[in-house]
Amino acid sequence: MDREFIERVRESVDIVDVIGQYVELKRSGRSYKGLCPFHREKTPSFYVDPEKGVYHCFGCGASGNVFRFIMEMEKVEFIEAVKILAQKAGIPIPETRSRRKYEPLYKALEFAADFYHRLLFSETGRTGLNFLLGRKIERDMINLFNLGFAPPHGKMLLKRAKESGFSEEVLVQAGLITKGSDGAYHDLLRDRVVFPIYNFSGSVVGFGGRALEKTSGPKYLNSPDTKLFKKGELLYGYYQTKRKIREEGSVFLVEGYIDLIMMYQAGLQNAVAPLGTAFTEGQARILGRAAKRVTLVYDGDEAGFRAAYRSVPLLLAQGVMPRVAVMPEGEDPASLVEKGQVDLLREVLLNAPDFLSFLLSRRKWETPEELTSVVREMIDILSNIDDGVALGVYLKLLSEKTGLSQDFLRIELMKRRGREVSLRKKSAASRRASSSEMKLLGYAFIYDSVREKIKRDLEAELFRDPMARLLVEKIKMGQSPDEILSEGEEGLREVLSRVLLEIEGSETLEELLLFRLDMIRLKGELERHKTALREAERSGKSDEAEEHLRRIQEISRLLQEGTKKEG
Repeated sequence: MDREFIERVRESVDIVDVIGQYVELKRSGRSYKGLCPFHREKTPSFYVDPEKGVYHCFGCGASGNVFRFIMEMEKVEFIEAVKILAQKAGIPIPETRSRRKYEPLYKALEFAADFYHRLLFSETGRTGLNFLLGRKIERDMINLFNLGFAPPHGKMLLKRAKESGFSEEVLVQAGLITKGSDGAYHDLLRDRVVFPIYNFSGSVVGFGGRALEKTSGPKYLNSPDTKLFKKGELLYGYYQTKRKIREEGSVFLVEGYIDLIMMYQAGLQNAVAPLGTAFTEGQARILGRAAKRVTLVYDGDEAGFRAAYRSVPLLLAQGVMPRVAVMPEGEDPASLVEKGQVDLLREVLLNAPDFLSFLLSRRKWETPEELTSVVREMIDILSNIDDGVALGVYLKLLSEKTGLSQDFLRIELMKRRGREVSLRKKSAASRRASSSEMKLLGYAFIYDSVREKIKRDLEAELFRDPMARLLVEKIKMGQSPDEILSEGEEGLREVLSRVLLEIEGSETLEELLLFRLDMIRLKGELERHKTALREAERSGKSDEAEEHLRRIQEISRLLQEGTKKEG
């Protein structure tokens, strides 16, 4: 995407106004502060500087510019964040390089989604449509989620796509076809109801296929991971339900695609589902940032318990204290809606127990050994909670359920977390310590002259701080401040944003900064000549040695004059 366009968008939006739509901000000196949207806190540690266009949380380290904020809150890539802000500012959006790069894949996936959807309403797709209607899925839902049907013929999509100008290479990269044992290409999905999977900005990036009753093979088959599709980083239905999730401040995590669609049909429109695999840390991060309350909705069998057991620690690590709703035996959300028992479903969801009560209800102890095992299990799970108040509440609950004292449980928890707590403190200390080099380089984001001098005259190895070296490398690569603050490494964004909140600019300061950068350049040049002098002397090259010595003396004089001037 053109840098002039990105700069135009950044200048056209007010970072305080944008962030203020998500966070209640109050003025604090030249900045604004509020409760951080990226972690749970009671005392505001989240600051926004409108002049420098950055935000930084002194609690969790979340940081960046207005583009990064939208990326985090809306779960979109940089280009999509720019588009969202451009739309807010009423700026027409040009085609992006990134979109152009993968345009053939997007077009192929869009073609396939349209092909499957149209086929569902044809004679060929009658079995698929009958299956959906038989499950009481209404046509409005079929259209909203763009459901389709993949025919049993193994090459129908392949044939139509090639006729429309798509190459086999593009279809393979899009995950639409696969090579069979006969060495020929076949459609990946065959004789299945098809569920298009959208990314957070509404583009089709993959598909899930649900087998009909008569079809052999796995019940669900998803697209393989591709350049556009990563199963562990997306949630089914999130694109359609994210607005409702934010409005409600809560989300239901269900097991299957049809569960989600039927809940949506019943008016429970703040639900999502994992993509046919175990719930992942990436998916937990999405939910943790999107909603304050998460309810896991699992079947009441052993498989459902195991799924909940795996999911709970991932959500706790994101600051979410989930509830777990267990369906009546033999039922799931889809079957309850199908039977017209929506009120029962709502009741089950409303009365979902907290995660600890649920887990303990599935654990029995009659001997000291069994109690020991259960307590250790629960301590391991509770160790994922950072919120001190929440931790105290659940330790009290665990004490009541097991009969062990809270003091004893807290001591055991501290033993379990001792090493982690120590590492976390060290990490926090390192975050607080901004090197003088980073403070100097931070002015590259205030003065174009400083950034250009770094790009032209300085090398990364002149700096001792690893973050400073990384920043110099990015500046010399031509990355803009917006790109570094939006897409740079998390640690770099965190340190840089904090530095930008601390520094102020002035005309006289700009001259001093350029002077200091010259001093750094001269020191680096001095070291290079000293190294070259030693090498020339070892090699017996007296003329070269004399030239290096002359330059060493000249640079030393300049550095002495510079020291006097600075003093």
